[in-house]
Amino acid sequence: MAAICVIAFSVGWVVLNKQGADKTDDMEAYAACLDRRQDSNLIVEICTQMIDAGVSSEMTLSALHVERGYALDDLDKWQQAIVDFDRAIALNPENYEAWQGKSFALDGLDQDIAALEAVETSLAIEPTKKYSVRRKFRLLRKLERYEEADEYYTQLMEKYPALEQPRHYWMPQQLGRMRLALEQHAAAAEVLRIAVLAKPSDQNSRSLFFRACIALGPECPSLTGQEAEAVSPERCTVITENLAETHPDFWASLHPDTREVDEARETQANGARLTIIEGAFVSHSQNILSGEAKQADAESYLLFAGLRRCVEGGVLFNPVAPSALKPEIEQLHGGAVGQNVSDLAHLLAMSK
Repeated sequence: MAAICVIAFSVGWVVLNKQGADKTDDMEAYAACLDRRQDSNLIVEICTQMIDAGVSSEMTLSALHVERGYALDDLDKWQQAIVDFDRAIALNPENYEAWQGKSFALDGLDQDIAALEAVETSLAIEPTKKYSVRRKFRLLRKLERYEEADEYYTQLMEKYPALEQPRHYWMPQQLGRMRLALEQHAAAAEVLRIAVLAKPSDQNSRSLFFRACIALGPECPSLTGQEAEAVSPERCTVITENLAETHPDFWASLHPDTREVDEARETQANGARLTIIEGAFVSHSQNILSGEAKQADAESYLLFAGLRRCVEGGVLFNPVAPSALKPEIEQLHGGAVGQNVSDLAHLLAMSK
């Protein structure tokens, strides 16, 4: 009798262990199906095996069809993807990802009206999902319904202000990009300014803002409202000391202790120095306008911008010939545009 009990217990243990192992395998397969970082072909294969094997929950089956649909969409198999999304919707009409995915696939087939309807259904279920919000805006632009697209993002920006919630900087950025494409430069600069202030480090926002700013010229809105820093002998002394410490070779190349006896020759020599300074200033300025613009870049820009003002203001290398900047370069680095570049550099220099 004891032997029979031992055998029965052993058989039962093996069965339970097998069931537990099977359950673990199913959970791992389900997790693999939901992992969109994997190769799309592999996701299709794993999800198909689970769908064909049958699952008890309609919610789970709906999720599997959604994941296979996204993988098929990624493979540009849009018609097959729509079949999966429709099956997911039939099983769970409240699955916003199924409606969102269906919109992606319909967009791939250039069925723009149907794609817009699908994404609006997704947003009715989950109004704040970023991918659906961006998809609706994109589709409205694609359909050339620009006023509607503008109003849509404008209302969202009022509800989710980027200056209070910087993670939403992409909304004013995308709206500004559309306005810029429509040559609405003033309106574009207005919202792109918000995008830049919300996330000064974002290269796209900066580049778009200054494109609008250059088009507007003197009418470009001020980024921070700060006035230009006054030039004083004390401030210029600090600048030259910092420059000598951080850029010793450059400072040495200017030969600050060498003066010509003849004033005309001295003026000419100082003009050459200013040309060198402006070349360095423009080079650092480009990083602020559209480059990566790290904190060190911003600090270097401010240093060279200050040095340039010190020379032009007659504090350093005086007398000096007129500025060597060409008019087209002055357009990028002078006036309202130049002040905004300086303001942005200050923001970047203060950022961590």
